[in-house]
Amino acid sequence: MAVITHQEIETGIPGIKLFLWETMLDDDTGDPIAVPNYPDKTIQVLGNFSGSASILIEGSMMVTPTYATLKYSTYIAQPRLS
Repeated sequence: MAVITHQEIETGIPGIKLFLWETMLDDDTGDPIAVPNYPDKTIQVLGNFSGSASILIEGSMMVTPTYATLKYSTYIAQPRLS
């Protein structure tokens, strides 16, 4: 299990940040990011998933973070079959 360092991608659009963890494999963890000045956050996950793959998104509102699983969602994504 490796901790994957994120890349911050320049969008050229004020108020929009893009972070990418490109080389994640089974059982890897993405390193945390802090963006307190951006209250609205959107998460998109793309990849090739097989077997019993799962994704856990955690967050914190603390300066010294204690992470907890984010549970509230207005939309639960379904796999796209193509």
